[in-house]
Amino acid sequence: MSPRWRGKVTVVLRFTTEVVEAVAAAIGANRTALRISPANPFNDIVEDEHTAIYPLLLEAINPLGLAYLHVMETMAPDLTPALREQWNGVFMLNPVTPGSRTGVEQLPLVQDGAADILSFGQLFMANPDLPHRLAAGAPLNEADMSKAYGGDATGYTDYPTLENS
Repeated sequence: MSPRWRGKVTVVLRFTTEVVEAVAAAIGANRTALRISPANPFNDIVEDEHTAIYPLLLEAINPLGLAYLHVMETMAPDLTPALREQWNGVFMLNPVTPGSRTGVEQLPLVQDGAADILSFGQLFMANPDLPHRLAAGAPLNEADMSKAYGGDATGYTDYPTLENS
């Protein structure tokens, strides 16, 4: 790791670790999880040292026995297998799926052991009966993100189930 990053990495690791430890101490590690997004470029974020940072973070929090680790793949899917191997607990994956969303096509990731569970995010929000729809090969509602972050339940809990469509 380059010397210019060493201090920043120490601060980020310490902050993240201390927050996770404090939350786990307050509500229990079995009710605490952490979501990470290695190399996520959202909002112009640049993580040049992500291949060094995230294994160090897992080394620090692994002993806490958290409920799960949620990895959102973005620009570094090649790091995911190493994180999976290192993590001792439940490993939730939101796999990178350029041009599409996580769907039934990614279920082999669980069957192959790449993850314990998949995160479907917006798809679950728009389809309250998502497991039933995936099993039946039924059509899926699209999330209307124009309603997101509006201050009430609109766009979160008002999508129809298959039975109510």
